[in-house]
Amino acid sequence: MAKALIMEDLSALNQISSLAAVPLLTAQGHQPALLPTVMLSTQTEGFGQPAQQALTTFIDATLQHWQTLAVNFAGLLIGYVGNAQLLMQLRKRLATMTIPIRVLDPVLGDNGKLYPGLTLATVTAMRQMLSQATVITPNWTELGWLVNQPWQRQPAISDLQRAMQTIQACHPQLTVVVTGVHYERQVGCAWLEADQLRFIGAPPIPGHFYGTGDVFAALLLGYLLCDYPIAKAIQAAQAGVAFAVAASRTCTATERLDGLRLTALLQQLAKE
Repeated sequence: MAKALIMEDLSALNQISSLAAVPLLTAQGHQPALLPTVMLSTQTEGFGQPAQQALTTFIDATLQHWQTLAVNFAGLLIGYVGNAQLLMQLRKRLATMTIPIRVLDPVLGDNGKLYPGLTLATVTAMRQMLSQATVITPNWTELGWLVNQPWQRQPAISDLQRAMQTIQACHPQLTVVVTGVHYERQVGCAWLEADQLRFIGAPPIPGHFYGTGDVFAALLLGYLLCDYPIAKAIQAAQAGVAFAVAASRTCTATERLDGLRLTALLQQLAKE
């Protein structure tokens, strides 16, 4: 069993972020270690202002304790962090750690806007965090913030490719996988392979589904820890998200705030 370090928010009421990642990675046969970046009473959208508890001191003390125990992690997933100061702290700490596979979901916003409570300082700190990742999974909005490119509702494929190339020129160790891409009447993800754009998707289901990026990033890390080549891991993770979205299609708009329905996907992963 590969140990996987999960560092993202713990939204106590909703099955998103770490409360989705832990069961997904467990079902894939891995051993997740959860180190929440922030405790939230709910996710930050749709529930008003959540109660929250910063865990900056706890995170640093935990990582120091694990270092004395010589704990080794095969993989790392970083999701929602929520503030620039903690991002800078994590970047410095991760620079001292040896973790071969590092998936960073640069959670900043969607539909052209930053998520509530995030600032331009958070964007700057996230750009610096790219140096500590091997794979990043931004949506189109987040990709635009990372390269300071104006947002468009339906970006041209050439704009998408140019933004990905801009990041990889500065960070050649990175694989950039852009999620939520609409292309040829499908929605899915795009990445570069030998500088050529590749896309995998599925027919879109109407409505907004919260937590799809969380599920994709967790599945992607899990498949990479199973030694899938990157293209096969991306395709498998995208298929898992499409499966979970289809299972959630009958949920009301209010129910969708809690995240995707994962039971059927977890059962499928366990069989695999």
